[in-house]
Order: sequence, then structure tokens, then C-alpha cells
Amino acid sequence: KARSRRAARIIRSIRKASGVPVFQDWTGWSWFFENPDNELSGLSIRLNKLTPNSLLSSTSQALSSNLRSRQPGPIFAVDVPMGPELNDPGVLSDMTQYGVRGLFLRASGAEQLAKLSKMSFAGGMETMIGFYYPQNASNPAQAQKIAGNLWWLPSPADGNRLDLGNDLSGYEIASGTTSNYVIWNNGPRKMIELRLKNAGTTSFQSLSGATLSPTLTKSGINIMLDPTPVLVTNATHCPIPESELIKVERELGNLLEVAVKLKKNISEETFEVRNFDDLITANPQKALLTAQKTIRKVGAYLAGASWLEYEATSKHLFSEVVKDAGCSNGGYLSLRTPLGEATGPIHATVAVPQRFQGNVDVWVGARIPNPSDRQRIKFKFGGQVMTIKGEPISLYGSGFGWYNVGATRLSQSVSAFTAEVNGVPSTDISLDCVLFTPVPFQPNNVRQPEFSFPEGKAGQKLTLGR
Repeated sequence: KARSRRAARIIRSIRKASGVPVFQDWTGWSWFFENPDNELSGLSIRLNKLTPNSLLSSTSQALSSNLRSRQPGPIFAVDVPMGPELNDPGVLSDMTQYGVRGLFLRASGAEQLAKLSKMSFAGGMETMIGFYYPQNASNPAQAQKIAGNLWWLPSPADGNRLDLGNDLSGYEIASGTTSNYVIWNNGPRKMIELRLKNAGTTSFQSLSGATLSPTLTKSGINIMLDPTPVLVTNATHCPIPESELIKVERELGNLLEVAVKLKKNISEETFEVRNFDDLITANPQKALLTAQKTIRKVGAYLAGASWLEYEATSKHLFSEVVKDAGCSNGGYLSLRTPLGEATGPIHATVAVPQRFQGNVDVWVGARIPNPSDRQRIKFKFGGQVMTIKGEPISLYGSGFGWYNVGATRLSQSVSAFTAEVNGVPSTDISLDCVLFTPVPFQPNNVRQPEFSFPEGKAGQKLTLGR
């Protein structure tokens, strides 16, 4: 509070002395921008790319901070280069829609100045209302217009994504000592059966005002869901889709059959789900989470894949392990190099077990915001050196994404996979996890892949560990 008051006094003094509004570049979630009484006249943003997705990504976080202040001001885009993207009327229209009130363009030469003189920009004047999701829940949650002037925007709120299967998505958000939930259907509008212990006292609210048509059942509730977010309050746990519980029980039974055929003992890995029906009745959310964890662990083992966490290794010279609920296993390994070249190469090594004797693809989950840093990191495996090429895909959490760094062959029972960085003072690299997989992998935030095997007997009742 003391630093917020000092900052407010400085801003008031600058405004009084200069007689002009005071704006500040939005640089990330921090106490300065999250202070509702920050005294700023408004915010400015810098746009690196002018594609629709990049525009929304660049503006949504600043827009969120701005709308959550007690006196929201205008947002200006500053130092925007006069590039060919501005020839597209849709780019300026998107900026208006995303709440940008004005542009400061950087032009040079007679041609660009003449073009600038003919441009018109009707800055966004609509009063916008925000509904906020935790940044940790980014992918599947994403900034977008919900209905009317209501926007779905990221925030630094405490919460995280929920894995409800392929049909439903959702996240949990802390509300004091309790939690609320937001869920939505990934496909067309349809009736969904949800397992919920206190369905009779739980409230459901569609953010678009759509009719939900709830009907109580013996084990929960049937409700109409579409891709519009639905706020769930007063629930003792997250509503769980009944179809997903049926699916994971079938997959667990199938994995048991595969393990028997491969003569693999998975009794230890499946111990927690030995009484799955009882677990569903007692705690549906815990039942689903436990089953998903077991399926991915056993599936990876049987398929010959390895998913490894960087923050779990002790063999590293990175700066620190940072807790982040939006990452795999709730943390990542962070490297910042204020001394730059003076430190020499900095490494982080994970031990990779040999579960497959053929070629495996290597995927790294990381956040490397500066493209030049992607050239400074190398991944060494035996005598092989892998590098990052291209942009990350399937972005998640606080800017993490997936890089396919190549393919290799596991030749030893345990091999060392080393990330080596030759940093400079500005280097900022964060490593979350790495996957070695013999089958194609399609990244989907931090969800571990589910490996498919030929079906055993359809609908076999689960008897793991009995």
C-alpha cells in the first residue's frame, strides 16, 4: 500500500507540473497496474504484430487491468510501425473493437507520411464490461467478446484450468475461502449430464443469457451447454460430465487388457483406482482426476513415452524454480542472466529412461518471449544437438508454448538430455516440461497425451487391483 501511495503522489505531481495526462506502457501483471487507485490517465500498449490474434493478445491484458481500475481511462497504441498490415481496414476495425482509443504511428519518408495523412481511425468509444478468467486457465479460456459489450478477459486472479475431457472445458477460480467454476461445451449446444453432489443448491448462470433448462437427476443435473461460459456458484466441487467418467473407466479397463497382453505389471500404477465406482460416488472430481492421471501414466509407460518435468531436476544452473499453477505440475525452471556472457553456458539436465528402442519425437514446453533467446538455447543428447526452429504452438498459461526440437533414438537405459544456454544480460528463458514420444503428438496446453491402444472387450467392468 505504501508504494502504491508513493506512485500515486508522483503521478499527481507530474500531472500538476506538466498540465497533461499521464499514461504508462502496460508491461505485465504487477502491483502498479493492479492497483485500482493508480491515478493514471490511461494505458498505452505496443503492438508487435497486427494480425487479429496478435492484436487481441496484445490488448486483452492491458484492457483487463484498465477495466478493473476504479476510473478506467483510454488505451492508446503507441509507436505502431507504418506496415502493409495497415492497408487492411479490418486491422483498424479490430483495434476499435478491442477498446483502443487512439494510435501513434511511426512513419518515415514522403510516401508513408502521405499515406498517414489520409488515414482515419474511429477509436473505440463503447463502454466495455469485463468477465475475468485466471491467466493460468489460458487455453482453453481465451479473450473474446461474449455478448453485447461483455468481454471475457485474462487476469492475474487465483485459479487454474480444469481437465473435463474433450467435450467440456472449464476452470476454477478462487473466491475467498471457496471456489467458483466456469464451464462450457466445446461443440454445438446440447444437453449435458453432470455429476454433482449438491446440484439442488448450486447456481448456474450463462454469461450470454442463454436458457440452460436445468433438470435435477439422482446423481446431479442435466443442463443445456454451448460454447458460451457458464458460471457455477455454491458447488461443493466442479460439475463432472457423466460421459467422461464412463469413458475413463472404459479406458482404464482397456489399459489393463493391454498390460496383460504385453506382460506388464501395472498393479502399483493402478492402485488408486482399484475401487473406482466407490470413488465416483464419494468424490466425482477426485475420481476423474485420479483416473486421468493413471491413464496418462500407464499409457505413456505402455507406449514407450516419457513426460519429464524440468522443475523436478536437481542438475541445473538456472536461476530458480518458480511456482505457477498454469504450468505442468505447477512450476517451471526459470533463467535470467543479468551477468550475461560472464556466467558462461548455463545448463539444465533431465534423465530420460529408455522405454522405446526406435525413433522418438522431442517436444519442449517453454516460454521464450525474445526470439533471439531461441537461438541461444541448444538441447544436447549424446552427440546430437537440437535447436528451436519457428514459433511455439498451443500457447498456455503465462505465455508458455510447445516447440518440436527434433527426433532422436534412446540408446541407453537412462540418457541425459541437456538444455544449454549461452545467455546475454537480457536472456529470459523458462522451461516447463519435455516429452519423448514414439507416436505423433498434438499439443493441447499442458494436457499429457492419451495414447490409444486397440480396444479390448467393449464395456468391460473395471476390476483393477482386485
